[in-house]
Amino acid sequence: MELIFCSPISFSSATRTFILSRTESAPDLLIEILSPSSGAIGKVKKKAVYEQFRVREYWFVEPHYVTVDQFLLVDGKYQLAATNYSSWRIESPQLACLSVELSKMFQAANRFEG
Repeated sequence: MELIFCSPISFSSATRTFILSRTESAPDLLIEILSPSSGAIGKVKKKAVYEQFRVREYWFVEPHYVTVDQFLLVDGKYQLAATNYSSWRIESPQLACLSVELSKMFQAANRFEG
């Protein structure tokens, strides 16, 4: 069975940008926005693939529950670092410049729901 993934949001630090251009290495951070139809695939299959390719940090954004699960790669396996709620700010240990105020993000996302 072939897995086909839609592109999640991804970020790479400046130190890995050079690596990306030469070896097509994995990004430092992937952000997956889950939907009811893609949730099971994202949480099981995609997570395993991203872990295999050593994506250092992975966020599961769950709009229905208004949460973001933040996973960090530790010794080749993802560990849940935090479940972040809509009133919190999430920061990436991989990308020091990245900090997201979740209430604003979810508020903006609600404008697109019908």
